[in-house]
Amino acid sequence: MIARKPKRIDLYESFFEKAPISREQEQRLAIVLFPLLLVVIMAGFYGFLRIQISHLDRQIAPVKTYLNTTDTQTMHQRADMLKRKYDSIVSLTEAMITAEAAVDSFPHLDKEMLSAVYDLTEAKVTVMNLAYNGTTGILHITVDTSRPESGLDYIERLRQSGHFTGLTHTGYSGENAENTPYTIEIFGALPSPKEVQP
Repeated sequence: MIARKPKRIDLYESFFEKAPISREQEQRLAIVLFPLLLVVIMAGFYGFLRIQISHLDRQIAPVKTYLNTTDTQTMHQRADMLKRKYDSIVSLTEAMITAEAAVDSFPHLDKEMLSAVYDLTEAKVTVMNLAYNGTTGILHITVDTSRPESGLDYIERLRQSGHFTGLTHTGYSGENAENTPYTIEIFGALPSPKEVQP
């Protein structure tokens, strides 16, 4: 017996050798294969996206679990409350700074100035009343004196003391009877803190 050599079969060659494809058949084949190829590519891309989404969901699951625990929710609520309190403190601090700047811009009464008001009176002038208007920065001084000249001398001593940027008075009032004092109203403008030299 003679051994036969098996014949090699090439289906691709045999198909194209036996039945050549015409140009029209190639176009029909391309029209059918192109949409099928697109469908296969899109299905592959969709599968890839589904795998990625599944992978991301597995990674996010522990985070979701952590965020939904009661302790985390409580910490988040506490953080929100602390943020609101912090914002409130910042707002109040800004208001205090603004108020402090406004207060610092007004003239200040100090011990030295008030002592000068009383010390410069001498024997014939008596300070009866002091009133301060914080809005205008004017110190209103009411004095009684036995002689009008003594009151004018007192005003001049106040002017020379350097505690006022300006002094005015209304003149004096009173009767010319014995033992009746004359009253003088004095208005002294106090310097603003910027005008005061250190």
